[in-house]
Amino acid sequence: MEYAISLGVSEMNTFAPLMGIIKSMKVEYRSMACIEGLLHDICSEIEAQLKPNISGLFGGIVRSNLPQSWVFRTESETVTLHVDRSGNASVLRGILRNSDVTIEWGHELLSITLRTRNRPSVISNPPKVSFQTQKGATAFNFLRGRLGL
Repeated sequence: MEYAISLGVSEMNTFAPLMGIIKSMKVEYRSMACIEGLLHDICSEIEAQLKPNISGLFGGIVRSNLPQSWVFRTESETVTLHVDRSGNASVLRGILRNSDVTIEWGHELLSITLRTRNRPSVISNPPKVSFQTQKGATAFNFLRGRLGL
């Protein structure tokens, strides 16, 4: 959500420090509440956990479940979390073709869950999760707790 503020020259000088604070708050809000931003923050954790395991003892099992694409859809946003064969994680706006998992949930509940990594204990509408591939179901059932889902 963005707001336009009209200020005269003298008011701009007075409010210049405040405008800097407001701009930094906007960036922080985006990374704290936006599903895209929250998933982007998780990408480095996913890479740190995956990359050592791709070449480790069970590397073949991990590699057989990659790439993975999970679609997160809310009433206001749709993004895809994609992990390639090398374990590199990225977030893309929209739906990536050939996704493995689709997670549909209310924006507020999903953002709280991704931020805290704990699903709210009392919810009237749990996330709707659908699997487009068996490897998606396998990965989701293994990783869902790490995301709070």
